[in-house]
Amino acid sequence: MNVSAIGISGISALCLVAYLSGSVNAALAAARARGVDIRSEGSGNPGASNVLRVLGRGPAAVVYIVDLLKGFLPALIGAAVWSPAVGALAGLCAVVGHCYPVFHRFRGGKGVAAAGGAVLALAPLAMIAMAAVYAIVLKLTRISAAGSLAAAAAAAPALLLAGVDTWAVVWCGVMMVLIVFRHRSNLVRIRAGTEHKLL
Repeated sequence: MNVSAIGISGISALCLVAYLSGSVNAALAAARARGVDIRSEGSGNPGASNVLRVLGRGPAAVVYIVDLLKGFLPALIGAAVWSPAVGALAGLCAVVGHCYPVFHRFRGGKGVAAAGGAVLALAPLAMIAMAAVYAIVLKLTRISAAGSLAAAAAAAPALLLAGVDTWAVVWCGVMMVLIVFRHRSNLVRIRAGTEHKLL
């Protein structure tokens, strides 16, 4: 990550835009358009999985795609203009924005789709592997959080096997640690056997 002062300014601007765009919560907007406060329904999480529970597949698909793009576009731009490491850092900023949005009193979602978008931009094969892990665990448990946590655990090995730059793996690793941290209440409910089923 050896960049010039001009490069640092550009990277800083990209990271700021990534954070601000990450702070726009599509789940809240989709639910409010239908007269629903998504934070008071289902699991209470303003993310695609809870939108699926409460509003159905169509709105959930839109929310998922928007959240995915929040991580994908900054990571793609950063990787194309600078390096995969910068792309991963920009993706991390988008995930932080999704989890702690400035527009919503820093109360956001879990960051899974945004992180998936960042990984997709950097290493599509790694994203495919993570999606497969998620799908398998979801099929076995019907618990979205369990699938998300398993996919997060698979991220670093998948990225390393895909030959991604070391610093990019580090920033993506920070993303995954944040995702696990954001799922800490889910972990408690999973252990207690009270976690919400997806469907």
